[in-house]
Amino acid sequence: MVKRVMIFPMDNKTILVGLTGGIGAGKSTVAKLLQEQGFPVLSADILAREVVAPGSAALQEIVKYFGAELLQSDGSLDRKALREIIFDNAEKRKNLESITHPKIQALMLVKAQELFQKGNSLLFYEAPLLFEANSETRLSAVACVWAHDSVRVKRIMERDQCSNAEAEKILQSQMPQYEKKIRSDFLIENSDGLQELREKISPFLESVKLKFSLPTS
Repeated sequence: MVKRVMIFPMDNKTILVGLTGGIGAGKSTVAKLLQEQGFPVLSADILAREVVAPGSAALQEIVKYFGAELLQSDGSLDRKALREIIFDNAEKRKNLESITHPKIQALMLVKAQELFQKGNSLLFYEAPLLFEANSETRLSAVACVWAHDSVRVKRIMERDQCSNAEAEKILQSQMPQYEKKIRSDFLIENSDGLQELREKISPFLESVKLKFSLPTS
């Protein structure tokens, strides 16, 4: 298991757990269920929009590398056009990530500290590219949401209205699911329906609390 750097003192019981998983696994659904239980969840996708806001340093770096044509009329980033550019270009995707990932991680830590200062002891950080961004070393633990590949492909097809071949291509473009699983501390299977997933949330939370000696229900 990876060695983690505890940013927040353990004696204060400030626990920050990463929540990740491959596309179609259902990590966003798990994030919503955790929020229903009263636990704050920071979203890497939301933070990513903040770090590329008009006038930001990250947006300036992106425009410098990819070109001003990625700017929309209001000065915001054309995220769809950018995704199309990097989808089949590993070098450009890596360069984009080198610009955005450190800034997203830094903003996440700032917002986590703010939530801890408000009295929260357990937070979650939902990040699809958590391992790709090397964020796991800054977290207390990582939970991976996973589902059978056939289920994930079906979900991608329904969500994106695409063919089986296109869904398979999207799935294969990401880090293999098995690698995310073996690098995580907790696993949450989501191959079945919402009710089955909902029933797994409480046991998962109990496991996290036991690991870090937090009060259990």
